[in-house]
Amino acid sequence: MENNLSIWFSKRPKWLQIAATRLYYKRKLIEEDLSKIVSYCKQEAEGKEIPIKTGFPNISFIGNTKTNLRLLSISGIKGINALAPNKPLEFGNKDISVIYGKNGSGKSGYVRLLKLICGARTSENILHNVFDLEEKEKKAKIVYEKDGVEKSIEWIDRGICQDLKSLDIFDTMFGDIFVNQEDEVSYEPLILSFFSDLINVCEKVSRLLDQEKCQYRAVKQNMPSEYIDTDEACWYNFINSDTKQESVDKYCLIKEDIYDEIEALRQRLAEKDPLERARNIRLQIQYIDSIIDDADKFIWQLSTEKHQELISALKKYDSQKLLSDKTIKKVFEGSKLEGIGSEEWKSLWEAARAYSVNKAYIDNEYPNTDENSLCVLCHQPLSNEAKERFVSFEEFVKGNIEKE
Repeated sequence: MENNLSIWFSKRPKWLQIAATRLYYKRKLIEEDLSKIVSYCKQEAEGKEIPIKTGFPNISFIGNTKTNLRLLSISGIKGINALAPNKPLEFGNKDISVIYGKNGSGKSGYVRLLKLICGARTSENILHNVFDLEEKEKKAKIVYEKDGVEKSIEWIDRGICQDLKSLDIFDTMFGDIFVNQEDEVSYEPLILSFFSDLINVCEKVSRLLDQEKCQYRAVKQNMPSEYIDTDEACWYNFINSDTKQESVDKYCLIKEDIYDEIEALRQRLAEKDPLERARNIRLQIQYIDSIIDDADKFIWQLSTEKHQELISALKKYDSQKLLSDKTIKKVFEGSKLEGIGSEEWKSLWEAARAYSVNKAYIDNEYPNTDENSLCVLCHQPLSNEAKERFVSFEEFVKGNIEKE
């Protein structure tokens, strides 16, 4: 029978073999175990290999009534409730051993440990010492005698000792099963119990897969109104599970020239603050435009054409300056007083002009050089030399030569 069972399991899906093996060794699978089994199930459905060894011992579900088994001691306890014994708990070599102690001395802790090690039907989770800030690994050393041979195991966390699986642990919780939970079938062979638990595991895996499937249920998005009359929209409205890959490629294949546009759009959509980003870009554009304007201005200022223009202007300036110097020399040549042409002198000249055109010679231009004209300052008759000097002074003050 045992060999047939192993052959049957070897032909099952790999995820089911893993689930059965874990259930056999751990007796009860937690949420983390179920999550991993779901993952293995999906991997196998995708055709991926799962490199995990599976299988049971040769005498997994066959009891041996001829075996003599005696529990001798428990020691080396760490991380189990508040148990911290200095000496092993010894059961002796008699048929009956009585363990007694005050409330809170640890009797129930030893019972919980034994139920986990032996794989009892009513096993409970073991917690660490709540007063110990450091959570330690749960472990203990079990010494027992089997068929007259003393053996020992180092138990860690939730493992089950195969040699001790035949031990029955009776406590108040186990008695409640028979008193409060008894039904028509009060006894179930170990192998049937195992398959019942395996069925429950499969049902939980199925529910988890259904939940995950609902999360990824496809929802067809509405086509934007501006594309509703296109060929692509008509095709999109009728796609279903029977749509061929060739048809999908025809209508959904993205052209190479729009990949850059798509990437730019993705970057814009990924922007956390698009308004601030746009403002910064505008400022950068303004700054770059100002640099371009400055560069254009400098290029124009440093161009050959501009240089030729400047050289021509300098030559013209030198020519006009020479003429101006000659004229000024002629104007002020022979002056008998210092300061001719100064700002003070110009102020005096402007005042004389204002007096001449507004009072003395209203109908004549300044300076008035008509016959019998008088100096507006000293009221003396003007000689021909004085008239020429007045005219040259006026030409200088008007600044035509200087302007040129």
